[in-house]
Amino acid sequence: MIAPDNAIPVESLNRCREEFIEILSHVLRNQVAAMGGYADLVATSGELNADQTLFLERVQAGTDRLNRMLPALIDLMWIEAGIPLRQQSVALDQVAAEVVADLEILAASRNIQIRLAVAEPLPDIRGDAARLKQALTEIVRNACVYSPLESSVSVEIWGDQKAVYCAIADQGIGINALDQDLIFDRLYRSADQRVREIQGSGLGLTLANRIVRAHHGELKVVSQLDQGSIFTLAIPITAP
Repeated sequence: MIAPDNAIPVESLNRCREEFIEILSHVLRNQVAAMGGYADLVATSGELNADQTLFLERVQAGTDRLNRMLPALIDLMWIEAGIPLRQQSVALDQVAAEVVADLEILAASRNIQIRLAVAEPLPDIRGDAARLKQALTEIVRNACVYSPLESSVSVEIWGDQKAVYCAIADQGIGINALDQDLIFDRLYRSADQRVREIQGSGLGLTLANRIVRAHHGELKVVSQLDQGSIFTLAIPITAP
């Protein structure tokens, strides 16, 4: 098929998408920062009555939620815009080791041990190391946050001739059967009160799933309430 003379090159379209997202993210960050700044200014401007204090607390809470959501939301926009991932040789075990190291403080604050096990030899995959690290971070962080104190999280990595696999298992509150089909949807939050009490963007698993899919991979979950969850991702060694 011959492209028409006025067809826009793919590279130009990608640059336009990138510029649009950069501008939008800049505007959003500035607006949220301004909201927080004005809220702080009001809080220190003088004595407030009960209603004013309540309204201000709601504004500050909303601003905090936006600040937590924005990074994941912007990253999700990048992925869903179809902007090509950086392609390089990736050792998934090294990426996982970095994730475990980055989350040591969070895990230690809850007396949780993160155990990393790698079955060698492990083939490299082609993909975007930074994005894959982001996906693993979201899943392992969730495992730590939703697990009870003084428990453990395991990260197991192995491979075969087709793909490299990573299974993250926790001893947390688990996910009921109805929610398991919905947890990768944007902003989905379980009706379980224990989940709602934990602050989060509501986009972490959505982002992780989109990143895995952008690598032509698959992310699955097996879970039982009050028993824990196992998230397993598979990344093909050679993308189709």
